[in-house]
Amino acid sequence: MATDHFDDPNIPDEERLFRRIHPTHIVERDGGTSEVSSAAFRDTELSVNLDSVMQAAGRKAADSLKDHPNDLLMSLAAGVCRRNGQVVGPDPTPEEPAHGYAFGKKSNYNVFRR
Repeated sequence: MATDHFDDPNIPDEERLFRRIHPTHIVERDGGTSEVSSAAFRDTELSVNLDSVMQAAGRKAADSLKDHPNDLLMSLAAGVCRRNGQVVGPDPTPEEPAHGYAFGKKSNYNVFRR
């Protein structure tokens, strides 16, 4: 994971950030609905995949699950993170060139769950 977190101006607010969600983070609600638990967003550094990097490599969003076939995938816009005090940046790894982060204190978990 990155150590020098910065908000990359080359990542537009409209950029989709893909986040894997473990099935244990799905909470059943009254009325038969379910939602993602805030626990899926508590880490100061959220690990995400950057949609534009994946598209440039001809990859689909589902590739984010390649080593985690039982996980679910959700996306949120970089602008949502920024409006809630996060910085968004790239953090490519040899295994995942599209890896990035949303870094900062997560004080309003409900924003990240919608």
